[in-house]
Amino acid sequence: MKNNEREIVNVSLDTNDEFVVRRKRKNRFPPFQAMGVIGDMSLPPHTMVATDLVDILIGLTKGGQKLFQVFKNRRDPETNLCHYVKPEMTRSDQAVFSRNLKELIDAGLIKKTKEAPGMVGTPYMINPNIIMCRDYDFYSKLWDKL
Repeated sequence: MKNNEREIVNVSLDTNDEFVVRRKRKNRFPPFQAMGVIGDMSLPPHTMVATDLVDILIGLTKGGQKLFQVFKNRRDPETNLCHYVKPEMTRSDQAVFSRNLKELIDAGLIKKTKEAPGMVGTPYMINPNIIMCRDYDFYSKLWDKL
């Protein structure tokens, strides 16, 4: 029997019996990380201009998109912190990296943070208002202080 076909079944019920048919629905959504909107949360909801991650990424250059993907893949889901170790680069590659990094910072996607002892690489933080981390309350306050 195919998914959309139904089988007819005869059922006998007593007067006090109840027959309930429920259709179990599959959860068709894969597990994903919650994404939030960027805006001033102090404004009333009807006046707040909301921008989501997809809108921001569409406005980035291809190099900016790829660099954000690198940061996203290296982030700690608890804190949204990621440590980036720059490979050996030529002067022109360094200029492209700096330009892409500036684009991400200007878009409000990442910020550079203070160096943590024992960590290798330059620490960056992904905006917790865009990609939420598990300890959102603490790290959203930290984001505002950076």
